[in-house]
Amino acid sequence: MLIPTAYRSLESLIQNQRLAHQRVFLRADLNVPTANGVIQSDYRLKALLPTLELLLKQQATIIIATHIGRPTSPDPCLSTAQLIPWFAQHGYTVTFAAHPEATRTASKTNKQQIIMLENLRFFPGEKNGDPFFARQLADLADYYVCDSFATLHRNDSSIAQVPYLFAADHRCIGLLVSKELTELYNLMHKPKRPFVVLLGGGKIADKIPLLERLLDTVDVVLLGPAIVFSFAHALGLPTGSSLVDTASQKLCLALIEKARSRNIKLLFPSDYYATYDSFTGPFEPMPIKAEQLQPGMVGITIGPDTIDQYRKVLASAGSILINGLMGDVNRPTTLLSSGTLFKAVAHNTTAVRIVGGGDSVAAVEQLGLQTTIGHISTGGGSLLALLTNQPVPGLQPFVD
Repeated sequence: MLIPTAYRSLESLIQNQRLAHQRVFLRADLNVPTANGVIQSDYRLKALLPTLELLLKQQATIIIATHIGRPTSPDPCLSTAQLIPWFAQHGYTVTFAAHPEATRTASKTNKQQIIMLENLRFFPGEKNGDPFFARQLADLADYYVCDSFATLHRNDSSIAQVPYLFAADHRCIGLLVSKELTELYNLMHKPKRPFVVLLGGGKIADKIPLLERLLDTVDVVLLGPAIVFSFAHALGLPTGSSLVDTASQKLCLALIEKARSRNIKLLFPSDYYATYDSFTGPFEPMPIKAEQLQPGMVGITIGPDTIDQYRKVLASAGSILINGLMGDVNRPTTLLSSGTLFKAVAHNTTAVRIVGGGDSVAAVEQLGLQTTIGHISTGGGSLLALLTNQPVPGLQPFVD
């Protein structure tokens, strides 16, 4: 259910003067990439600030809870302590708490403050549904605010259990989650025409259900590596040694027929830039026609003819959804094609534009387009779950 008004909002609690001088457990998504303790991208940190500022205006004590990475035990390289300097640089005084128990006394003082809990995934209870751990977290605060869009599809304790330990009128979604839901709702239910989707990247098993849902709404689908090769294989077209999900052949053919019957344009690349031997093999800067892909060649991104075709479609679109990157975010030379298309999207300022998926967002940031390309979603898995009508446990506690 995408309808933003279906969920209790932070604004409604503030209008009812509920949060003044209260303790607030703020489940955030601060899962940022770091290297040697240095934050590589602060987009998710900045995305939290509107909610943080609104709570500070209420003179609330804020307990920020988040995770970083996928640790199976405490790892100093993934500690949330490394986030404290960023907040200090942006004018916020944040106290670090290595354990929820260390937070309990501090959070009960009347002094307004911001407390950062240690990485939730350092504690086994976060992933195994331990009710004692959930109660430890809930006892830290009077209210619960969820502003972690990227984890809404998870069953983690802080997402799917802790909210229920607060009264219904003491829990709500934050400004970021509300914004994400609004953007997706408008795209799926009130799209400006033509509605164009640029779909690429791996995780084919996730992308095909997404495409099946989108065919109920969109006008044009621009396919790119690697998802396009499963469709090409189903049609008997050359794919070289590119990634193919052979188990999805029948579904791919059904989707091709569905698009044809609804007069939806499903566009395939006419040329590629390729690697050799594997996705990480030597990158060939010379374009190869789609029909010339040979065994040993892996189509990694689209070629110049396809770039020109796709760019024109994006330039005239009324709504655009980008999900999945064509290329490798760690190899900038493979991102030239995606970069050209992203810039075309940035120039189409009249279109409703949403970019989702971790690698796509990282590429947008590398290109410096994050402030001009439209709405950059902070969620990958949650975005897919909402767009494909899958269960989203992290939203259920807030149904109004």
